Amino acid sequence: MISFLQQYYYTPILFFIALGLALTVGLNNYKSLRDTKIFFYYAIISFTQSIISLLILLINPKSQSQDYIIEITLNIFQFLEFGLFSIYFWNNLMVEKAKSYVLISSILLLLVEASRWIFFNGFTQSTDVFTVIECIYFITISLYSLYEFFIYPPSISLNRIPNFWFSTGILLFFSLLIPVFLLKKFISLFSIPIYISIYSVTFIAYTLLFLCIAKGFKWNLTTSKF
Repeated sequence: MISFLQQYYYTPILFFIALGLALTVGLNNYKSLRDTKIFFYYAIISFTQSIISLLILLINPKSQSQDYIIEITLNIFQFLEFGLFSIYFWNNLMVEKAKSYVLISSILLLLVEASRWIFFNGFTQSTDVFTVIECIYFITISLYSLYEFFIYPPSISLNRIPNFWFSTGILLFFSLLIPVFLLKKFISLFSIPIYISIYSVTFIAYTLLFLCIAKGFKWNLTTSKF
């Protein structure tokens, strides 16, 4: 366990602290979250997947089946992640054309991913390619979401608007994640020793995401929209 933490520069500890903070703040404000409950459910799903993967690594560290099981949980988690984030943006974007773009694009991309599972046995394979597509997709949408705060300025400080923190968290998360998965493909081709260590960036990305989610829960208003 200690070697696992050292290998990732102890970043999993930061991830679990931020995740625990988001769950705690979200639980305390659960009744007033309304449509932002999506992020509370996301935190629960993330915690469940992380614990399952950690238990698998601790119980069967050398088992060949562990990779398949973990990849299955990652595929399910990513599918749900994509769906929940898409629902969030569809609910909260103000321009109807943007909402329609999110709806149509999300359905198409989820169908593509489902087809990979069904026709190419992708359910037990790495999600790297879809992750890169997901990153580009949500970076674009989150940037537009933040842009709406400037073309339709709210009457209160952005610091007190939950959706500002949720969109910022998603932007930071995927902006950090995309170079990790691009580098992973490059590094694996040349067997560079730092291949595994780059995953510490993933834990940092999740840490920032859940800190922003916790901040959004803290400033939850009577309605999640402004």
